[in-house]
Amino acid sequence: MRLYNLQKLVYANKVRRDFNVSDVGKEVILMSEEFGEFCDAYIEEDDVEIADAFGDIIMYCLGLSAMFEWNAEEIVNKDPSFKASPQTAADCMPYIGRSIGRIAKTYKKSNKRPVATIDLRDDFKTHIGDLMGYCLTALAVIDVDPYPALERIVKDNYVREHEGQI
Repeated sequence: MRLYNLQKLVYANKVRRDFNVSDVGKEVILMSEEFGEFCDAYIEEDDVEIADAFGDIIMYCLGLSAMFEWNAEEIVNKDPSFKASPQTAADCMPYIGRSIGRIAKTYKKSNKRPVATIDLRDDFKTHIGDLMGYCLTALAVIDVDPYPALERIVKDNYVREHEGQI
């Protein structure tokens, strides 16, 4: 239930701050930006920012889950498939990037309507669930307990003064 409770907080904050709650494409762009931040943090060998990027990607997944009216706890892939057991953040990078790409491709192939009437919902559900699973695995691989980290991000986003979009 922890993911679902976090999902409700993420969505409530989006509504409270008048952030996007209907445009899937906008969320895909913002999620892609977070993947870029992960890549920057990886190049800089900044473990704190790497963990933050994984968490922020999960935040977008939770927001999308709420927008689609799914329970994130029910759609997360709890056993994501890797060719070999990941040992580092780099081992997770291609899987996370591929999942974000699949979400973007699904959006591109969809009818691109507001979330209430968007099609290809089952594909979105699968790819969002996979992405959450890969990011949760990545956090575990870098020895970050995912739930306290996610709770911190939710709290930080709630009190943040700038115009971030999570």
